[in-house]
Amino acid sequence: MLHFTFLGSSSGTPTLTRNVSALAIRNSKNKDWILVDAGEGTQHRIQQAKLSLQNLVAICITHVHGDHCYELVGLLASAGMNARTASLTIIAPKEIQQWMKSQPS
Repeated sequence: MLHFTFLGSSSGTPTLTRNVSALAIRNSKNKDWILVDAGEGTQHRIQQAKLSLQNLVAICITHVHGDHCYELVGLLASAGMNARTASLTIIAPKEIQQWMKSQPS
């Protein structure tokens, strides 16, 4: 069974009660989960939902609007700083790859 956790459902900009787009899809058989979109504030919501970046298996970015992808760089940096070594699948428009390559490593 899959469990869906809405980490953000606001449109365009966050509000006091809703972050921008992010959805966690968790497998009930283990701790693996997938992130769909990573708008600003997603890392805090992941922590509040008690999800671990160590169990994150894939990130899917639906399109290249900031409210869907601006947290991606910070999220990957945090995973690295927390000693994540497992591979991570990123499914995204090709513009995301170009954007990631332009970021400092």
